[in-house]
Amino acid sequence: MIYKISSPAKLNLHLEVGHKRDDGFHPISSIFQLIDIFDEITLEIIEGGDIVDVCMEGVDSSSNIVTKACLLYKNKFNLKFGVKIKIEKNIPMGAGLGGGSGNAAYVLLCLDKHFKCCSSVYELANIGSEIGSDIPFFILADTAIVEGRGEVVTPINTKNNISAVVIVPNINVSTSLAYNLIDKNCVSKDIFRDDLLDIYNGDVDGWNFENSFKDVVSQEYKAVKDALKLFEDSDAIYYNLSGSGAAVFGIFNSNYENIAFIKKNSAKNFNFFNVSFLSNFIRKSIIAV
Repeated sequence: MIYKISSPAKLNLHLEVGHKRDDGFHPISSIFQLIDIFDEITLEIIEGGDIVDVCMEGVDSSSNIVTKACLLYKNKFNLKFGVKIKIEKNIPMGAGLGGGSGNAAYVLLCLDKHFKCCSSVYELANIGSEIGSDIPFFILADTAIVEGRGEVVTPINTKNNISAVVIVPNINVSTSLAYNLIDKNCVSKDIFRDDLLDIYNGDVDGWNFENSFKDVVSQEYKAVKDALKLFEDSDAIYYNLSGSGAAVFGIFNSNYENIAFIKKNSAKNFNFFNVSFLSNFIRKSIIAV
């Protein structure tokens, strides 16, 4: 059986980071949002096989999070099958857009659609959390408040008709370095905000969300600082860093303004994406062919 999977990216509309826990993880409080940049995945299940073969240009298949997801699912349920996976990457890597975690999540969703081993998506999300903190979100929601180390996901209703411009500098931001900068500069939080849902449901031009990585990462990476400055000098009604970077994004009053902003800045050495918020997407993304 062959499946075609569209695996979307995400934005962090808000992201607070707490003090490092005894287990080495930092707790977070965030709003995650799916957007329409997609990696395209072809997955073939080979009954009676055993090999997990993941093909993605520039990535070692043995250490790939998608390989780990397949092996984890096989071992959890003592299944005997082989799988061949080809991933066509459109989501920039090392950008804070969740491409790798999303790939692993949607492969898990596909495997469970085929084998039907999990009693619920919550069981599947719990399995996914063993290999990636962002994976439960991609399994459970289009838009969500995400807490803990990422495993506590509370879906919320997606705001309709919201588009954004995503800028991705031609750099990779190391997530581990970004967390080290948080600790070094003592910008982690003791107490998280409790007003996220009310703010999200309000007008976008009233959003006063945060990102704990924004200042420290932009100080460390000039390209991120320069990308943020483009939004600061524009008519964007909201802008922020996504995850720990390198991607930044801005929301304008209309798609016309999105296009005008991209056109004005197209000569800059950045990658630009005009994106929309996704809703009710998960069940549409995996198709047997």
